Amino acid sequence: MLTSRLAIGAAISAFETLTVAITSTAGAAAFAEGALALLGGPVGILAIAAGLMYQFSTTTDIATQATDHLRDAIKKADDATNESLPGQKAALRAAIDRANADLKAADAALTRAEAEQKLANANLPAPGATFTNGGGAFTLAAGMADSKVDSLK
Repeated sequence: MLTSRLAIGAAISAFETLTVAITSTAGAAAFAEGALALLGGPVGILAIAAGLMYQFSTTTDIATQATDHLRDAIKKADDATNESLPGQKAALRAAIDRANADLKAADAALTRAEAEQKLANANLPAPGATFTNGGGAFTLAAGMADSKVDSLK
């Protein structure tokens, strides 16, 4: 008898749990029915889905067009770069050639200046030498100054 009472209690408990589940399911179904009605029923949902698919398609077309325009712009920029590179290389080569020519000219001028300085140094009278200029005699004082400095050491 005790076991039958326990079995009946368990059955009642299971029935109560089932009742709560059915009530919850009914509430969810009512909510879903309200939402479906809010969206216009099955036809409304189909219309919304069709609109979203059309919008997605349109957006995809716009993105494709933008990508094509970007691809064209990149190709034009690449072509312009490739066309200008030979001209830039030629201009750079000409600038380098002019710089090299200027460097050679400066080197030649320096060599001439050094040669002229050596010639001028070779034509100087020796220190202490006497030379005349229009009747007067002059003595080059550098030699005397050098000997005076040596004597002070």
